[in-house]
Amino acid sequence: MSRTLNLVDILLTTGRNLFLMGRSTEALAALTKLAGFRKLPRPTLEELQSLLAEVHLQLKNYKDARRHLTAAIALRPLKAEYHYLMAVAIEEDKEAEAQRAEMYYERAIEIEPEQPAYWADFGSYLFTVGKTKEGLKAIRKAYVLGITDVEIVGKVAEVLRREGC
Repeated sequence: MSRTLNLVDILLTTGRNLFLMGRSTEALAALTKLAGFRKLPRPTLEELQSLLAEVHLQLKNYKDARRHLTAAIALRPLKAEYHYLMAVAIEEDKEAEAQRAEMYYERAIEIEPEQPAYWADFGSYLFTVGKTKEGLKAIRKAYVLGITDVEIVGKVAEVLRREGC
């Protein structure tokens, strides 16, 4: 194995582990170094873009997160998680057009319809933009799919309480 591939693996593993430990700023430094490499293998590039997006989301750098998620979606358009994270990044960013989040939530649900977290956040978003009837349907779907998941049931209860339902 060449030295370049070893360095790529080391930087990616370091960035991933630092992110998982909650050390986002340090993870960002390692991942940014890795992003400077040209012609990375496609799986490495996809994971790099995904990790960079998640780090930026955690640091509340939503514009940068969206940029990296756009690249990740281009590399793997049928991965629901990337569409979901894009919707979250758009919804959380006060400077972004919140209406754009809807198409990403819908795409994530279309790709992975049995994911209760996607339905719960989509329902919450729909309530936020005034689509109460659709929001209630999405929240009910999240509840049905995630009835055994404490976090999902808590999220559903929080949204319903917030909306006075």
